[in-house]
Amino acid sequence: MFGIDYVVGGYAVRRAVDGRRADRGHVFVVADVEVTNRDDDPTTIHAVPAFFVAADGTEHPPVPPEDWLVYGMRLLPQVRHHVRVLFEVPAMLAPGGAVRFIRTEQPAPQRLHLAS
Repeated sequence: MFGIDYVVGGYAVRRAVDGRRADRGHVFVVADVEVTNRDDDPTTIHAVPAFFVAADGTEHPPVPPEDWLVYGMRLLPQVRHHVRVLFEVPAMLAPGGAVRFIRTEQPAPQRLHLAS
């Protein structure tokens, strides 16, 4: 099989990350994502196609610094890379939520629940 695998290695809920505080009534969901290039050649990614589905079903996209941590990341073949992705969600909706990915190599993106 070829392509890029995204797997959530774990996630935590935090009020602050690296000195940055979430907005009032919100928390950060910090997901540790393992990214693996299954191709035989190196490739470059510019974002992790992830979003957080809160307990009420609302979707929350990643917030910076995900954009600049991942943009232009070179993936070597068959090597696992670790990326931290942040989501800011209402504090009451974070428990029971899940990180999901959009598979972009399909003709139409499909949302897959890979881990929670």
